[in-house]
Amino acid sequence: MKTLDADTIIARAAPRTHQDAHEIQPFGHLIRMPIALSESVCIESVDNLTQVLVGTMTLNSSMP
Repeated sequence: MKTLDADTIIARAAPRTHQDAHEIQPFGHLIRMPIALSESVCIESVDNLTQVLVGTMTLNSSMP
């Protein structure tokens, strides 16, 4: 088993910034998938997950 030092672990945990990728789904749009949820439930789920993501990004950016 390989042992890692603290500096290596911290370097691996650092966020990857300035990444470029194509947009999978435009913000505010819902792409219908063949799942057993009504459209209103899907919209509510997307809204809730967006709030979780925003909160996570806010907490992450406030860390030194």
